[in-house]
Amino acid sequence: MHRPLDTLRKWVISFPLSMAAYTLTFTHDVYTLCASLTPYAAAYVALKTEVFAGETVRIRKKHVREYLSRLSQSSPSIERGAAESGRMPFPQSLVALRTNVSFSLFKEALAHAISDHLHGAFDGLTPTLKENLIGALRLLSVTFEWDDPTRNPPTHPDATVPSEWVTEPWQRTIFLLTRAMDNSPLALCDAVGFSHRDGVPRLRGGSRLPIEQRWRKLIRRLTGAFKTTDLTTMRRIELRPISKIRALGRSSLGSDCSSNAVPFRALSPHHVYYTLFENNQLIEGYVTVYEAWAEHLGSKLPVLCLETVNVPTHALDSALPDLIAVFEAIAEIRGLHPHLVVITDIGTYNYRSMPILQRMRRFRRGKPVELTPADPPLWNVYAATSPDAYKYSAFVGHAQSGIRLLAPQETDRPLHPDTLAEIARIKALPRTQLVGTTLRNGKMVGFISGLPTVPA
Repeated sequence: MHRPLDTLRKWVISFPLSMAAYTLTFTHDVYTLCASLTPYAAAYVALKTEVFAGETVRIRKKHVREYLSRLSQSSPSIERGAAESGRMPFPQSLVALRTNVSFSLFKEALAHAISDHLHGAFDGLTPTLKENLIGALRLLSVTFEWDDPTRNPPTHPDATVPSEWVTEPWQRTIFLLTRAMDNSPLALCDAVGFSHRDGVPRLRGGSRLPIEQRWRKLIRRLTGAFKTTDLTTMRRIELRPISKIRALGRSSLGSDCSSNAVPFRALSPHHVYYTLFENNQLIEGYVTVYEAWAEHLGSKLPVLCLETVNVPTHALDSALPDLIAVFEAIAEIRGLHPHLVVITDIGTYNYRSMPILQRMRRFRRGKPVELTPADPPLWNVYAATSPDAYKYSAFVGHAQSGIRLLAPQETDRPLHPDTLAEIARIKALPRTQLVGTTLRNGKMVGFISGLPTVPA
């Protein structure tokens, strides 16, 4: 019998050996390289923990180089000052640096140093050495938030004990590997300053590391193993919108980090969060949609966007086409474009809904679009007052293949009769028109849709 956590445990145990294998392929240049990486990484740590401590400054390469330049001019006084104040002395090796800082900060500093060297700071960068540097950077990215699953099972964010869903070995494995493959690289990009569009560099030919390929195969095996052919079993799940105050604690619904990472996103008047009910009982999970402008080939459309489907129990996985069709009916009566925009690849999914959405024909045939806020002045106020405005955000200033305006609904893909009935009920409600919130030269540049009155 296949035991995924046993397989994962072997990989956790062999991970240091994998790192050693990469180190051995660096050739003799590795010693020169490490000697060059050490001061850069140590300077990054000093800037983050001492110079810019408590500030939200993005540490850039120029900051590190200026710090190293000052350090080279006054090294004895800096070392003496550190000793007198009890601060960490400037490390002389990567091993010494690792013993003085947390593992996550060490990885962040080392990733920043490697990125700087990949862009020309190291003169002896041969093609082989560059390839191994990229390999080391990818290892740092997938293990940036790594936990040993046999020692630290994932827990409910707002509880002291694991949620019921994480007690299943296959679910825990999917959670850990999805976080390693999707969330950890995005977290490293946020910390180091890589753009989400470019992400972490790939190896020659655009390939991933062997360990990443093995993990993706395991995810496919685990998710494929739970497909059902029992067509007699049907679940009726109802989605209900929740208040802004309740949405602040949405992590307790989806067992994710959104309440901690982007807490005030829920207060946006354009965002709507839905909870799931079955037999009038609340079940784990939530769905997020919001209004925005979508630009494609010079045209600008008011659209409804599906940002995430975070359902730990996977209750909606087989009904995602029906879910999209219902949201498109809502968009139509609100005066928005009749086709939904589906957002992926920005770190907002924690479970397997995202790959299912990406495999849909409507998504694959859809148009990549650039999204901008529905009300730009209002969003600018949010961005000026909250540091989380551009975390896990689709407003990045360019079209992306992971953000698509869906192609028209296929007539050969039948929807469930209950879904068709719900769509008919929604379309029979009074239609509303967009309300202009910002006008420029008589043209609407900001909007919000009027919400229909839905009978109880």
